[in-house]
Parts: sequence; structure tokens; C-alpha cells
Amino acid sequence: MKKSVSVVSACIVVLTLAIAALASVAIVLTVGLADALAVAVLAGLVFFWLMSWKYNALLSGEATAKTMGINVEGLRFATLLLASIITAACVSFLGIIGFVGVICPHVAKKLLGQDHRVTIPASCLMGSLLLLLADTASRSLGSGSALPVGAITSLLGAPFFIAIIFSGKENRRC
Repeated sequence: MKKSVSVVSACIVVLTLAIAALASVAIVLTVGLADALAVAVLAGLVFFWLMSWKYNALLSGEATAKTMGINVEGLRFATLLLASIITAACVSFLGIIGFVGVICPHVAKKLLGQDHRVTIPASCLMGSLLLLLADTASRSLGSGSALPVGAITSLLGAPFFIAIIFSGKENRRC
């Protein structure tokens, strides 16, 4: 069961990163590359959202998901492959903004519950908003030059990550 839950968590983290990356894509990329990246990320978002009922079934355990007719190994492979491709594309064009993927899925899960049909799009929207706010802060705080957006997200994400690790109340299922 732990493997299945971690696959779903990885999916949500990747989508959050990808959608957050799209929030700043117009600034960083030329129009042609931005369109290609946007299409890839949106295709991944649609795939992950359509598979959300399968991810919800995985919350009940791998054996339960298999009895519901879900090919767990195939779903795990497809999810990780697509998540890896989207992550590689976003990071190669936009740089590392990784803590967005730590903060937003956990906040979405706390606010909205475990249903992936809701938390996947909510995580993406929260990631976009967080990155937009971090970009605005990086431009405002730098006197004459902008701070790296990754530095701002790290300032927010590192304490959040440490709090998750040391929290006794945190439900370990994602």
C-alpha cells in the first residue's frame, strides 16, 4: 500500500510543480517553447485528473484496487513515467522551484480532504498562486535586481517541510 500511496503523492507533487511553472512561463520562455510546455503539462493534468478515481481506490490499498479491476503496476508505471517527463521538461526550462510541490499538495489535502478529484486541481491552482506570489515578492524585495524565485519558495518550503517531518499529527497517507 505504501508504494501506491507514494505514487499518488508523486503525481500530485509533479502536477503542482508543473502548473506552478506555467505561472511564470511567459516571463522565462519564448512563445513557441511556452506553448509546447503548456500543452505537455495540460495533457498530463488531464491524464492525472482522469485517473483520480484510480488513485482514490489506491488509498484503500493495492489489493482493494486490484479487485476493482485496476492494473496497479501499469498505473504506477504510466503515472511515474508521465510525471518524470513533465518534471524534466519544467525543470529544464524553468529551473528548480521544488518546494512549491511540498507546500501546496499538503495544504490542499488538509483543506479539502483525501479525494484526488478535488486535491489534484486544487494543488495545481495553489501552486500557481504560490509561485506568482513568490515571483512578485522576489521582484519587490530585490533592490534593483530580482531575487531567484527558488530562494523565495525555499524560504517558505524548508520550514514547512521540517514541520511535516516532525509533526506527530500528520497523517502519513498522501
